[in-house]
Amino acid sequence: MRLMANQPRARLLALVALLAAVVVGAFYVRRPNSGAGLERASLRQTKLAEPAFQTGATAGELLELAERTADELIEEFPDDPGAHSVQARRHYSLSETEQARALWRKSLTLDPEFAEAFFGLGLLALDSDRHEEAAERFEEVARLGGEDPRVPVLLAKSWLLAGRTEAAILILEQHVTTEQTSAEAWELTGQAYLQAQQFDRAAQSFQMAVDALPDMKEAVYGLSRAYAGLGDSQKASFYAERFRQLAEADHARTRGDAKAFSERNFAAHIAAQTHVDAARIYLRRKNVPRAEDLLLRAVLLEPDNTQFLVQLQQSLQARDAHAQAAEVGERIVQLAPQELDQWLNLGWLYSNLNQPERAIAACQQAIELSPEDPRCQQAHEIIQRLQ
Repeated sequence: MRLMANQPRARLLALVALLAAVVVGAFYVRRPNSGAGLERASLRQTKLAEPAFQTGATAGELLELAERTADELIEEFPDDPGAHSVQARRHYSLSETEQARALWRKSLTLDPEFAEAFFGLGLLALDSDRHEEAAERFEEVARLGGEDPRVPVLLAKSWLLAGRTEAAILILEQHVTTEQTSAEAWELTGQAYLQAQQFDRAAQSFQMAVDALPDMKEAVYGLSRAYAGLGDSQKASFYAERFRQLAEADHARTRGDAKAFSERNFAAHIAAQTHVDAARIYLRRKNVPRAEDLLLRAVLLEPDNTQFLVQLQQSLQARDAHAQAAEVGERIVQLAPQELDQWLNLGWLYSNLNQPERAIAACQQAIELSPEDPRCQQAHEIIQRLQ
C-alpha cells in the first residue's frame, strides 16, 4: 500500500501544530494596550468587547482577527523571520500554499538558517509529492539542531515516499531506540520494513505501535499485511477483521465530528493559534504581560484547547502567579482528567498556596489514577507534609 503524502483539510491543523514546536521559539503580535488588565483578571471573569470574542462571532470576523494579528506582528517586527513565519502558518492553515511559501522564503532571506522556514517548506513539498525536496528541507532542520521528535519521522517518511527505503529504515531504526519514539514512528518503521519485504521486522514494529495505541488502525492493517507476507493466514485474517472494525468505528466518529464541526470553529482555531504564536514571540522578547494577554485571548477563542491552557499556565507559574496557575489547572484537569502530571502540578500549586485540602485532594486523585507510577512519590510527600 502506497503511503499517502497529501492530507485532507481535516488533518491540516495538526500539521500546523508541528510548526509551533520545531525550533527555538519564534512568535509574536502588537496590540495598542499592554494587556495588564487581562493579566490580572480571572480566567472566569475575563470578557472582551471585540466582535471576534462574542458568542455570535462569525468565521469572517475570526479570520479577520487572525490576519490583523499576524499583519501587526510583521509591522512591529519587520526584520524578525519569525514574524513572517506566523503569517505563513496562517496562510498554510487556509491552504493558501503560495502565500505561505513566499513568506517562509522571506524568512530565509532574513535568516538563512531559520529552521522553522525549512520545516514549513518541507511540509509544502511533502503535501505536493515533491518527496526528495521535502527530505532535503527536513535534513536542514535536523542539521540546525532542535529535538522535535517529529523531524526524523517526517524525514524518514519523505525518503520512504521517494523510494529511498534503506535511508528511511536507517533513520527510523535510530529514532525508535530513543525516548522520543512514538506509535507513529513505529508504524512508519513497519511500513518501511514492508517495502523492504522484511515481514518479521515489520510485524514487530507494527506490534510496538499497537501496544502504544491499540486502536491505531494503520498499524493493525500493517500487522495484517505483515502476517500475510509471513504466510500466517490466521493472524492475517484476524488483524484484517480488526482493521475493518476500527475503520467502521473511525468512519462513524469522523462523520459525527464533521457534523459537529463548523466553519466558525475552524476560524476560531486559526485565530487562537495565531495568538499563541504571537505570545511565544513576546515571551522570547521577555515581554511577559503581552504574552499572557495573548495566551488568555487564545483560551477565550478556543476554551477547550488544553495545549493553549497548559502554555498559559506555564507562563503564570514561571512568574510564581500560583493562584492564577491553579485556576487554569482546574480547567485543564476538567478537560483532561486522566493527565497524571496535571493533577500532580495542581497539588503542588495548592500546597504552595497554603490550601492543604485542595492540595491533598489533587494529590489523591493523581495516586488513584496511577498508584504505581514513580511520579506519585511527589504526591505522597505532599500529603504526608500537609496532614
